[in-house]
This record gives sequence, structure tokens and C-alpha cells, in this order.
Amino acid sequence: MPRHTGDFSIFRVYADKDGNPAEYSKDNVPLKPKKFLPISIKGFQDGDFSMILGYPGRTNRWMNAGGIDQNVNFAYPAWVEASKVGMDAMKKHMDKGPSCED
Repeated sequence: MPRHTGDFSIFRVYADKDGNPAEYSKDNVPLKPKKFLPISIKGFQDGDFSMILGYPGRTNRWMNAGGIDQNVNFAYPAWVEASKVGMDAMKKHMDKGPSCED
């Protein structure tokens, strides 16, 4: 099963004293943005905001248990088998060498 661990990165961004982008200077200060996403380690309560992310172009994170079961037990194995058929056909020609002549 796919798994998402909620990884994220935190960067300290330095700017000039007015908060503008600046080349490196010993006078630069940590940027204090007007807006940011707070991160809490206090846990969550019913009704708290949550953001669901997917991969570019599509997501199936909304899928219910029946849909997941369908994918795991039927769709994914069929996709893997179809991919294997195609890869086996390519491998047969690859093993003949770089000429690709029959």
C-alpha cells in the first residue's frame, strides 16, 4: 500500500532588514513572512482543518475501502501483468544486441 509520512522541510530564509530578497550579507536577518502555515504538535480535534494532497494531475486519496480493495486485488495486479508482458517483449529484443534486426 502507498504510504505518506507527512514529510516536510523547514528553511530559514534570510532577507535584508526590510524583508526584501538580498544577496548574502552579514547584515541579513531571518525573514518574518506576513502569512505562513503553522505546524502544531498538539494533535488534532474534530473539525480541525486538514489539507489533502495528491500527486500532480490526479489523486486517489479520496477512494473508499471498496475502491482500494478493487485496486489492490484486481486493477494493480492486472496492470503489473500487462506491464510485464510489454517488458518481456522488449527484453527479448534487447537480449539480441544493439542491432534490433529480426
